[in-house]
Amino acid sequence: METATGLDDVDNIIRELPLRNDIQKYLQTQALQIGADMMQSRWMLVEQSQTNLPRIFLVMLAFWLTFLFAQFGMLAPRKRTSLSAC
Repeated sequence: METATGLDDVDNIIRELPLRNDIQKYLQTQALQIGADMMQSRWMLVEQSQTNLPRIFLVMLAFWLTFLFAQFGMLAPRKRTSLSAC
């Protein structure tokens, strides 16, 4: 989180710079755009690094859900509709 806070601080410092002419305004705009691009790239890297789920987690989740639904099926009352579906 320090990196994000550091980039926010840099953004605030750039915004507080005194501007004397159009060239400095243009350079300030460019610096703010580069900072925004850096923040977006940082968040994309964070999101991409967290998308991989461990395979064992998915296997255990599938097993547990299958087990739960099988138990519900076995404990459900026997009705004509459910028997005719089998």
